[in-house]
Amino acid sequence: MRLGGTLLVVFVLGLILASGLLPLPFGNTFSEKPKVARIGQTPCPLPGVKPYKPANIKIEVFNGTARNGLAGKVAADLKQRGFGVIGTGNSPDGEYDGVARVVTGTEGVTAAYMVRAHIPETKIELDGTVGSNLKLFIGNRYDGMAEKAGADRELKKKALTPIPGCLPVGDASVENRQ
Repeated sequence: MRLGGTLLVVFVLGLILASGLLPLPFGNTFSEKPKVARIGQTPCPLPGVKPYKPANIKIEVFNGTARNGLAGKVAADLKQRGFGVIGTGNSPDGEYDGVARVVTGTEGVTAAYMVRAHIPETKIELDGTVGSNLKLFIGNRYDGMAEKAGADRELKKKALTPIPGCLPVGDASVENRQ
């Protein structure tokens, strides 16, 4: 009788732990899926990928402010630094309150971090695609590019500096495969 009661207690305790009603004292991280950046979230730089020639980066620059001609000025500055600007315009999303925001697909993450070296405090967001083109939205807090020498030093480091709170890129980062 005693063995049956013990087995019953172990069985009930096992059910409670399995259901999650009572957390395991050592955690249950072995069954958790790793978190990856999704649409609108900030991706971390890809491990082992180094910066490349900015001419290979295709950027559309959008003015997210009420300052006339700002997208054109930023585009000219980026072209002067070797980036491949493919267009300018006003932001379809209206004004942006930050410094700048880059929206890209998973293949554009390194390029986005390269732009961030030239425009510090730029926010980087995934758009859920595999794409590599960048959409750069200039915001109200933008006050110019970083010194080129400083940006070049940042890009010569062995690894790009991740944005605090960024998430790694993974298969689930791509939600729109078109």
